[in-house]
Amino acid sequence: MLSASRERRSILDPYKETIITLNHERKTIASIFRVIAKEGYKGSYRNLNAFLAEHNEGLGRRHRKTSPEKILRRGLLISFLHNDISRFKVEDQEKIEEYLKTNKNLQNLCSAVNDFRDIFRIKDDSRLENWLDKVQEVQYP
Repeated sequence: MLSASRERRSILDPYKETIITLNHERKTIASIFRVIAKEGYKGSYRNLNAFLAEHNEGLGRRHRKTSPEKILRRGLLISFLHNDISRFKVEDQEKIEEYLKTNKNLQNLCSAVNDFRDIFRIKDDSRLENWLDKVQEVQYP
């Protein structure tokens, strides 16, 4: 057990000066993580995020989001691919629509899934060959 007078060392300690400098320059957490990882940091992104949340709160600043990119929960994405968007709660519909605006690959995938769903629903096998050609043209990651 550590005594009250002795603080526990953090894996972030050697990088705190760099972290704080970059944070004050309003760099994203992801970019700060990349910089300190190049300097040898072996800890987690979550650990850095927690440190910055506490640090920013101490400064009276609101903590920034952990990622500049839009993120969609995996389960919500899978449900969306299987169901029409109108079946979701309004708040989830808004999340999905916002994410779709920023992700061209997902737009292409959704279009292909919806087209296939229509072909399957109306049993129009004459459209299937065109659908297959269209899907093969798109380069999915």
